[in-house]
Amino acid sequence: SYAVADREYAEREAEFLLNPNRFNVSITRPRAKLVVWISQEVLDVVPRDEETMRASMALKGFVAFCRDGTRKVVLPGPDGQSIAVHCHYRKLNHGR
Repeated sequence: SYAVADREYAEREAEFLLNPNRFNVSITRPRAKLVVWISQEVLDVVPRDEETMRASMALKGFVAFCRDGTRKVVLPGPDGQSIAVHCHYRKLNHGR
């Protein structure tokens, strides 16, 4: 999960959230299916230092890769208001 609700928090924690080693571990462990939750706040972060900016390209590139389809799902929020979730996916055909 790469979800945070606060943009300022995402900016402060950008080095951790966008770390390519963390992302590599996240995507190489699953055996059959991978589901990644990434908030828009994390994707919108523009790191201040060049190294973190380069590191962020792995995660942001993965999101760009997952563009076979998009679905908007509306979920109930904890305060009774609706929350719109945009789901992007990539179809993988493993010989089936």
